[in-house]
Amino acid sequence: MLFHENERQRRAGVAAWLRRGLDLGAKIFYIESPDEPQERSLVGSLRGTGIAGDEAVQRGQLQVFSAGDGRVYDRAWQASLLDEALAEGFPAVRWAAEADTAWSFAHALSA
Repeated sequence: MLFHENERQRRAGVAAWLRRGLDLGAKIFYIESPDEPQERSLVGSLRGTGIAGDEAVQRGQLQVFSAGDGRVYDRAWQASLLDEALAEGFPAVRWAAEADTAWSFAHALSA
């Protein structure tokens, strides 16, 4: 969980978390709101941090999903992504979502 007081802190925390995952060679899944403005999206938030989010997406290490895609709430689908990532040779998997999105995600899973 990342607590922050402002957008600058949020971006720095997300960048540090993502950088660590990339350095570890982890597969990273991120769920964001379908209404997320480009500048606040995960890849948009990485601009100016020295992290090439677009490149991580292109090489398949980072995948960003829209919370509007109903699959993201399906446990079987999540498990299949995890299994695929490990089968592809990734040593670890990181999965995160923006707080509002995570709340919606958790609520959908409990229903």
